[in-house]
Amino acid sequence: MSCEDLEIIVRKLTEPLSDLDIVTISGMGGIGKTTLARKAHDHLKIWYHCDIRVWVTVSQVYGSGNVWLEALHCLSKQTNIDIEKDYEKKDDNELANLVQKKLKGPRYLVVVDDIWSTDVWDSIRTIFPDCNNRSRILLTTRETKVAIYANPISHHEMNPLNLENSWKLLCDKVFGPKYGHPLELEEIGKQIAEKCQGLPLTISVIAGHLSKVARTLESWMDVSQTMGEIIASRPDKCLGVLGLSYHNLPNHLKPCFLSMGSFLEDDQVETWRLIQLWIAEGFIWWPESDKSLEEVAEDYLEDLISRNLIIVNKRRFDC
Repeated sequence: MSCEDLEIIVRKLTEPLSDLDIVTISGMGGIGKTTLARKAHDHLKIWYHCDIRVWVTVSQVYGSGNVWLEALHCLSKQTNIDIEKDYEKKDDNELANLVQKKLKGPRYLVVVDDIWSTDVWDSIRTIFPDCNNRSRILLTTRETKVAIYANPISHHEMNPLNLENSWKLLCDKVFGPKYGHPLELEEIGKQIAEKCQGLPLTISVIAGHLSKVARTLESWMDVSQTMGEIIASRPDKCLGVLGLSYHNLPNHLKPCFLSMGSFLEDDQVETWRLIQLWIAEGFIWWPESDKSLEEVAEDYLEDLISRNLIIVNKRRFDC
């Protein structure tokens, strides 16, 4: 996450548009969507702009009752209104109505974090009242289609960090933001940062490991050569995040995604090569379709890209 990302989101949330507006953040798992949303939620300008700030986490296992309970807990901390102590015994509709009632009037920001489907968005969207007072909803999702569905105009796509920002983040986490780094570690350190593919979560995991080893060239070279093992040893972090995206895939896309593991770590795979592999392996299924196998495979690829599971290096008309 860059300072520019935060500036963009805060500006969108405080624009003069009087109607209720929905701002969306999308990007692959581990890229820092929740961190960006949290920094926006806590930003001083948002404190001045909004009377009430509510944070709810949806996640894959969606339960509307849990979402509304989380919203009510946020509301109870920020208002003088005494919410009934037995609201945890109420059904989902009663909880939803109570949330809607408490949001009518004040200017609010509701952060809906980690939403996975348009159906879930449809089920909760109508609860948030539009009082024509510049209230805002900030939505984070891994699914670009969900973000565009919620609002195609105020959509912010997060990109991986460049090498400069990746290296800076790694240094800040290993040495502290106020301290410099040994010059002899800069070259190998930048190689490590580059291997993290611009993902803040991966950088954080590797930085945590580097903080525990000797600050010597030999130790850091060893980390560079064993990064895959280090990441695999923390399944609750990087692999856990990736696993959520994988399990959310429809069955026909799972073998296509897993096939990416047959390429080397830093390979830039041409589209035609990937499509031919999928066709040869029998991964492409096209019942009741007039499309060719190649066209269906291209649809599969676009779906994986939309789900932020594949990073596009560049697009060409002849790819």
